[in-house]
Amino acid sequence: MPSTQLGKRMSWNEIKAVFPHRNVGLVDCVPNRYNIVSAIVKYTDKDKTYSELIRMAVNKEIVMRYTTMDEDDGIQ
Repeated sequence: MPSTQLGKRMSWNEIKAVFPHRNVGLVDCVPNRYNIVSAIVKYTDKDKTYSELIRMAVNKEIVMRYTTMDEDDGIQ
């Protein structure tokens, strides 16, 4: 199902729910002061290697984020 969500604008909470525990490459990000409010997921680590995502982020083609769910915060 996640591949059908590529290219669709979603809130950050929707992105985390659809692509849990993934590196995602985002475009057309709408930020607030601290976070991304919404974005379009262009790539995930299932589509591109980690190295490719890093290269694209360094070249400012995408914004790369990892979608750890909120309840995972604090797990060690």
